[in-house]
Amino acid sequence: MGVVLCPLEEIADPGSCEFSWGDGPWPLEFFVVRKDSNLSGFVNRCPHAGHALNWQSNRFLTRSRT
Repeated sequence: MGVVLCPLEEIADPGSCEFSWGDGPWPLEFFVVRKDSNLSGFVNRCPHAGHALNWQSNRFLTRSRT
């Protein structure tokens, strides 16, 4: 069973969109990247430093969106 997070056209190609899933003090923070019509999801947490990966809201990629 899948869950609809947002309409597909709301994620630019290439582009990314961040999401929060769950209630309470520790919701899952993640983001979806769309590139060449492919979608990939990632937890929004650096495994080395423990901080979020976005440098601005919904900005996980370089300025050229690569």
